Amino acid sequence: MKHAKVFDNEFNTSTHRKLKYAIAYVKGLMLTGRGLRNMESIADKLGDINYQDLQQFVSDSPWDHLAVFKKITSEISNTFDTLVEDTRRGLIFDESGFSKKGIKSVGVARQYCSRSGKVDNCQIGVYSAIVQQDEVCLNNAWLYLPESWTDDKSRCIEAGIPEDDIEFRTKGQISALMAEEYFSTGNKAYWVGGDSVYGDCPELKTYLNSIGQKYVLDISPVFNLYLNDPKIHSEEQSLSCNEILNSITHRDFKKVRIQQGVKGWIETLVCVKEVWYSKQSLGVEKRLLVIKKEKESNRNGKRKIKYSISNFDLAETTVEELAWMQSQRFWVEQSFRNAKTVLGMYDYQLRKLVGWHHHMALVMMAMHFLVTERIVYRQKSPLFTLAETMAVIAAKLSGEEALLEDILLHIERNHGRTKESLRRFYAPG
Repeated sequence: MKHAKVFDNEFNTSTHRKLKYAIAYVKGLMLTGRGLRNMESIADKLGDINYQDLQQFVSDSPWDHLAVFKKITSEISNTFDTLVEDTRRGLIFDESGFSKKGIKSVGVARQYCSRSGKVDNCQIGVYSAIVQQDEVCLNNAWLYLPESWTDDKSRCIEAGIPEDDIEFRTKGQISALMAEEYFSTGNKAYWVGGDSVYGDCPELKTYLNSIGQKYVLDISPVFNLYLNDPKIHSEEQSLSCNEILNSITHRDFKKVRIQQGVKGWIETLVCVKEVWYSKQSLGVEKRLLVIKKEKESNRNGKRKIKYSISNFDLAETTVEELAWMQSQRFWVEQSFRNAKTVLGMYDYQLRKLVGWHHHMALVMMAMHFLVTERIVYRQKSPLFTLAETMAVIAAKLSGEEALLEDILLHIERNHGRTKESLRRFYAPG
């Protein structure tokens, strides 16, 4: 894999060059079926790699996952520099949960799992992804450690957590540290996004403000803001986002087109208001509140509402652009789905911290390879999906020419049907 050679230095240790094992693991993720991507299955599938050597490389080898994340970020930036139709690049934070049995896997606890939508016995990872146009690639991951772990030093040490890292951090604090890793090395972003876990907390917004970085971060319905500057209007009371929504009329909303779908334009209703945000001891700052309301009601007759806070000024952006940036978390959710179904991000049996981070780094390395290849394929056929790219590459790696021909024919037929659907919905008049 020519792509992997740029990572040669990142997989060296003081005694060994480990790139061949990284390549083997990435190939195994691509060639092994969904739900079967454990170490033994990967070694069996490849045939030319020792299972125990591969296990040691992922679980215990001292190569630095942070260096790999940094290299992935650099390579993604280089790849996305070729996307010239729209140069606006976003750095977006989100989390994903991994249901687990037992109590030995590092960080596992009874906690809310976004993947299942309920409290579950699971691990939680905080992730960042780089988004540009309709391309997205995960670039960093940090395992969240609940207080039940950080309060138990011996349990942490048994799970391979360095003593210096046995410290409770909220997900917001983790995202701020990850943002600092990204921007301190010269990487750029037009805006930073994230769900309400990261928008509600002060740490990420405070760091981004300190470096002059713009953001559009989701906030929860109970997040409090002021409609007038409380420094001037001393009697002003803060209101929750839901209370602010109740003070707005339907005429305050603007219909906005977000993006093209296969069945026509995806449209929503958006209202942007100037508000004031209290940072407690740090004072009060003017912000924008972005309220998005779905055009159609759900089965219960209610419309889905989303709130975001932004440090953009209305003089430097538009309602349409704010709505567009707010909606870009869709691509990160799509990236999680691809990482799960196409690359086996959740198919691991690793109990220690280093193994978890190594697996995530290798999944992201594989994802960047797929995204890079898809950009090439899209020059000929813009409808190429990541799953289709994966199918083509897996067929090439397997050396089965007949399989490759069948896959390309199937993809061509799928694209033909999609093009016909697009012609119907976007026909002039």
